[in-house]
Amino acid sequence: MKQTFVLLLTLMLILTASVAVAQLGELVQDFTVVNENGTLTALSGLLQTKKAVLLHFFAGWLDEDYSDLPAVQAAYAQYGEDIGFIVVSVEEQETVQSLAAARAQNELTDLPLSLGGLSEFRQFGSAYIPLTVVVNADGTSGFEFDGVLGAEALERVLAVFVRTDGPLAMETVPQEAE
Repeated sequence: MKQTFVLLLTLMLILTASVAVAQLGELVQDFTVVNENGTLTALSGLLQTKKAVLLHFFAGWLDEDYSDLPAVQAAYAQYGEDIGFIVVSVEEQETVQSLAAARAQNELTDLPLSLGGLSEFRQFGSAYIPLTVVVNADGTSGFEFDGVLGAEALERVLAVFVRTDGPLAMETVPQEAE
């Protein structure tokens, strides 16, 4: 019995140690999501053409998560030409219909919404939803924020990534956008 317990404990430690958690400044594992219109978007594809990519993970079962989407919509309208956006639900039961309802509820116009982001979300080791991550053009994590990030703070963060030519690793929201 004791040997079985030790074996199971060892196996659990090995399995949990093998899960890669992206830390600030480290390479983010590439992934592909399914957009609500059925097309695929790959992180690596956006990184080839954009200065950075904003990843925003949300879930419909928390009303406050949808409240963050209008701020992401505003950022998309302002920075969508320079920064790629992957806005993805981590809810396994999310459907195209529930994304359409979230779009209507929050008056989202052209913000791309995607399904199936739970495994991608897990690579950041966060216990919070929503989670906002900005990935540098070189594929490294440049900014991570657990929880609701307001419109002004999100604008300040993205302004820095648009103005910068190289990779960043920001631990806090900049106080002012120049």
